[in-house]
Amino acid sequence: MSVNKSKPVYSTGVAADLSGLSPDTLRNYEKAGLIKPHRTKGGKRLYSQNDVDWLICIKQLLEKGYNTKVIKKLLQYEPCWQLNECPEEIKAKCQIIKDNL
Repeated sequence: MSVNKSKPVYSTGVAADLSGLSPDTLRNYEKAGLIKPHRTKGGKRLYSQNDVDWLICIKQLLEKGYNTKVIKKLLQYEPCWQLNECPEEIKAKCQIIKDNL
């Protein structure tokens, strides 16, 4: 059975625990544009395993001395399919991929 790492299932508290960060830090990262959690119809934030992995990566980059502006800039150059699992059929239609072939 495969696990969908892109499915938003973790509350802010759980995602914070899994990433070793505080819930306030997660909200600050969202305000800074470093992560965009899924929102339920009621406005509750939900994070996927990919989001948690990215939060851990952000934490490690900050510990190495990178600032949030640099990390945000990295996001512009990182293809989305490397941050999120993306089915091949979607990659085949992706304009970013077509532009970079």
